[in-house]
Amino acid sequence: MARAAFFFFLFLFISNHLICQVLAQDDENKDDGDNKDGNGSNNNGNGNDNNGNNNGNNGNNNGNNNNGNSNGNNGNNNSNGGNNNGNNNNGNNNGDNGNGNNNNNNNGNNGNNNGNTGNNNGNSNGGNSGGNNNDNNNNGNNNKNGDNSNNGNSNNNNNSGGNSDNGNNNNNGGNNNNNNGNNNNGGNHNAKVDNFDYAHIKPVDVGVNWGNLASHPLPAKIIVQMLKDNGIKRAKLFDADETSVKELAHTGIEVMVAIPNGMLFDMAVDYSNAQNWVKENVTRWVKDGSVKLKYVAVGNEPFLKSYNDSFVKDTFPALKNVQQALVEAGHGKMVKATVPLNADVYEGTLPSDGVFRKDIKQHIDNILKNLHDNESPFIVNIYPFLSLYESPDFPVEYAFFEQGAKGLQDKNHRYTNVLDGNYDTLLSALKKAGYPDIKIIIGEIGWPTDGHKAATSQSAQKFYDGLFKKLAKRDGTPLRPGTEFDVYLFGFLDEDAKSIAPGKFERHWGIFRFDGQPKFPIDFTGRGQNKMPVGAKGVKYYDHKWCVLDKGVTNFELVDQQLFKACQEGDCTATEPGSSCSGLDNLTKVSYAFNMYFQMNQQGKKACDFEGLALITDKNASVGNCLFPIQIDSGGAAILVNLATGAAAMAATVAGILLTILM
Repeated sequence: MARAAFFFFLFLFISNHLICQVLAQDDENKDDGDNKDGNGSNNNGNGNDNNGNNNGNNGNNNGNNNNGNSNGNNGNNNSNGGNNNGNNNNGNNNGDNGNGNNNNNNNGNNGNNNGNTGNNNGNSNGGNSGGNNNDNNNNGNNNKNGDNSNNGNSNNNNNSGGNSDNGNNNNNGGNNNNNNGNNNNGGNHNAKVDNFDYAHIKPVDVGVNWGNLASHPLPAKIIVQMLKDNGIKRAKLFDADETSVKELAHTGIEVMVAIPNGMLFDMAVDYSNAQNWVKENVTRWVKDGSVKLKYVAVGNEPFLKSYNDSFVKDTFPALKNVQQALVEAGHGKMVKATVPLNADVYEGTLPSDGVFRKDIKQHIDNILKNLHDNESPFIVNIYPFLSLYESPDFPVEYAFFEQGAKGLQDKNHRYTNVLDGNYDTLLSALKKAGYPDIKIIIGEIGWPTDGHKAATSQSAQKFYDGLFKKLAKRDGTPLRPGTEFDVYLFGFLDEDAKSIAPGKFERHWGIFRFDGQPKFPIDFTGRGQNKMPVGAKGVKYYDHKWCVLDKGVTNFELVDQQLFKACQEGDCTATEPGSSCSGLDNLTKVSYAFNMYFQMNQQGKKACDFEGLALITDKNASVGNCLFPIQIDSGGAAILVNLATGAAAMAATVAGILLTILM
């Protein structure tokens, strides 16, 4: 009985748990990850992360003192030296003072690297342990990422938002280093040794999801350059935005454009609408070969239970019309129409039990026949994070591809990770539906870095490290051994305008921050090179100004009202318990909320009024690991954020902040 219950518990989450998405416009909502990486960080991955959270206290002090004790001691000296002369500060000074945590970023002499020496095995933590920045290689200004003035934060391996100004110590929050550096990302003591030769494999080919639900979208030109700089050759969009597609022209990057759920009805009821859409968004780009357009996504997860069948009847007719329009226009062999679906369309307590949901089976059967007849792929979005998000008792090792996981037996097959179990549950469902050999694409898979206690940069790095090892081995799954997974990572950038109804982490799925700076080391080739990806170059930021609560305030009822406004129309997700700013005192959390609203509203003077409760300062307001960011200047592309459907969720956050204040 206990064994059966465990099987049911594990694979039920594996097969069909995806947090509901509320806004039809927010077709890209995803969920959250786990952080408790368990023992290990510096000392040979065995725990004792003595340095991770010491947070170098002195910011700018010529940090050439603190290297002596680094010998095998995890370099927990935290170099009281912020970023100056980084010679001895050995990269793990988490400089809390907003000037540095540059981790020797400026002078990059980290030659001594004393903080990580001893027997640290350098990369046991991939540079996560509280600041051993620079990928444990202490390469100095590790990925300073172009325009030094505002991107420096890209160093800090775990910098889940290291601030946009590390480069020059004005540092809009550089202190953010290593977001929760003490997460002990070292892994499992009992993990088996992995002797696979990753260094000499054929590079892994992954795509990325490029979403645009941001108050201040990073210019498409900059994003495309990031794709090229990081060797990413496939991009999946959630619309067919002309500016984005135009920038992808003549790059050789393979493109998937999309028809949002809100347009499915129009595509379904009138074939001419599908014809016109294909002419405008496909033919114009492929007729001269300028854009390597390969797929059209018709809707995005339209069968989510949370949509209450809003798109069920329209999805297949829309797919049929769009595919027919592609064929009629002469693109049928080159461009394929498909429907990205959530993993909740199939279910089963074990992979071999996999079947499609009864309530949508007829619609799925119609879609599968169309995909098969047109040699189009089945796209599924899989999120191992959800298992941990929805159940704290879920076995952590299954989400992180950890070596030595106990595994689950399903007849003659053993499963040691969520991805294999979920994928094979789908294979079983496809086989029972009569389409065992259809091509499968994993349209979205990833891990968030903030907005929940389980969503950290350390956990995201750990997840991606395990995922890329899985992809590099090309060993497939128990039911489809030797399969080379076709994967799109979610997501490329944080999006601060996404609905938070599914969870506060929704705005933090990016491998890169909102300003295009990387959060943690990741090797997109799968060769195990623990290096920071190349961040955005040429980013323009607003002035070095912050909006904070006037400390003389006594009318906390008014604070309550204004705080709600700031969080509803801004972004307070980083103050969620366990998140990067959850450790702030409650009055400082109000300042954080006011500043986010101020930044997202172009630093307008009226945006820092709050009925006389706030004031503008030129002093960096960042505290410890909590970044008070300065927003980017999108050149007039900023959009207003007011997601009413997230009001209930945000009200809970506001109530949590105010409770202590009013007491």
